[in-house]
Amino acid sequence: MAVALGAVLSSPRVAGAAPSDGRFGERGAFVVSMERLLGFQNQQFAESGSSWDSTGFHPFAWSGLGLFGMSASGLNFGALVGVTRLTLDTGDGAFTSHLVQVRPRVGFAGTEKEGRFGYWARLGPGALFTFSSDDGGGGSISSDDKSSYAFSLGGEAYAVVFPAPHVGVMFGPHADFHVHGGGDGDPEYKSYGLTAGLMGEFQ
Repeated sequence: MAVALGAVLSSPRVAGAAPSDGRFGERGAFVVSMERLLGFQNQQFAESGSSWDSTGFHPFAWSGLGLFGMSASGLNFGALVGVTRLTLDTGDGAFTSHLVQVRPRVGFAGTEKEGRFGYWARLGPGALFTFSSDDGGGGSISSDDKSSYAFSLGGEAYAVVFPAPHVGVMFGPHADFHVHGGGDGDPEYKSYGLTAGLMGEFQ
């Protein structure tokens, strides 16, 4: 009898179901995001007397791949990264530039009781590195190589909707404010927008 009673009490149905893994912001997870995909956004870049200003539904220089570690307290650390290659062919020569962007972030996230709607707010610095070359045109075999950098402070404030477990749709504002630039061109970079993106959790 004692053996039978012990077997019944140790049964998963009697002992209780496995504990829930919590909601977004309440479970340890690795989060991958694709941000600033759709929506209004403006980017401004100036260097050595020249500049470009992009406004529209897709960024001129995209840097919305996010990699984050999420703790059970809602605190998270990670970064947004991106690389853009630009080539301008003038017919007499070609100008090529590579833009590398890294935005380290510290944030906090959570959801309401049912876990269907949440939020994700983040702040941190940003760095934009440019590497450019100009072949000079006119049959020149030499090139003019330059590099520069620009630092910024910014953040994102997203509302998150979860159509399925561990998969979220994010939408909200973001901004990057120029702080300092240096190198060959002393560049200045800033951006702002109201955009949407996607995220997925991996445990």
